Amino acid sequence: MPSNSLWAGADIFLSLVDNIQETFGITPLEAMAAGLPVVVSDWNGYRYTVEDGVQGFLVPTLIGPAGALPDTFEAGHTFGQRTYQQYVGILAQHTAVDVEGAAVALSRLIESPDLRRGMGAAGRERVRRLFDWPVVAPQYRALGAELAAIRRAATGDTSAGGRHPVRGEPLADFTHFATRVMTEDTVLILRAGVGREDLDRAARTQLDSFAGNWRSSIEECELVLHHLSRHGPTPVATLLGLVARGRRRALRMGLLWMTKLGLLTWAMGGASDDAL
Repeated sequence: MPSNSLWAGADIFLSLVDNIQETFGITPLEAMAAGLPVVVSDWNGYRYTVEDGVQGFLVPTLIGPAGALPDTFEAGHTFGQRTYQQYVGILAQHTAVDVEGAAVALSRLIESPDLRRGMGAAGRERVRRLFDWPVVAPQYRALGAELAAIRRAATGDTSAGGRHPVRGEPLADFTHFATRVMTEDTVLILRAGVGREDLDRAARTQLDSFAGNWRSSIEECELVLHHLSRHGPTPVATLLGLVARGRRRALRMGLLWMTKLGLLTWAMGGASDDAL
């Protein structure tokens, strides 16, 4: 079936990316060109492609701070002991997209044909105005000319560089991709009805349990659930204090993992979040 037939048969486009490989995203543009409203993660290039509340909704995302991963994570990829797919996959496993925010955005579009039509029309117009080839091609030519002028004006040896551009410390290089960075002040909230059985189910599910060696144990995660059930929303700094100092880095990754799975959520605010 031709791709344009697939777009024509759809009502809403959904793309909740959490991966540092996604630097722009052509599929939201294709969907917008077809007149579809979009629900996408508030992530790097997606937030340039889509205006929140106009062509669709941007769903908040959360990523860890620089230094949250052990030094061995970066070194393993640098020296070829870990593939690029593992490098980005482990990071994505500990990057959260707000599950409830996505559900709210989808519900609003499902319940309102007028909203779908309005956002779809706005998306089609944005693609025509900013992303059609007659608009983009001259920008590529101008960029090429600008870079050529910079090279001509450069003096000295420009071949020497720093760290490998795709083998750096990802939480230093890519934290700006997400809406929020988890800090010690970030307040985490237990979702209603979540308990130990949810952790056990995740541990038995191959996709959910992937990269378990990079985070806290199920028992340490359970300590967090127990604390949140008794004390309510709690800053990350307090939750990290539930384990010995040497286990706090692992627990931070565990917090991100549980947030990714939708067992926890984080206190949010600001224009991007409030639009939902």
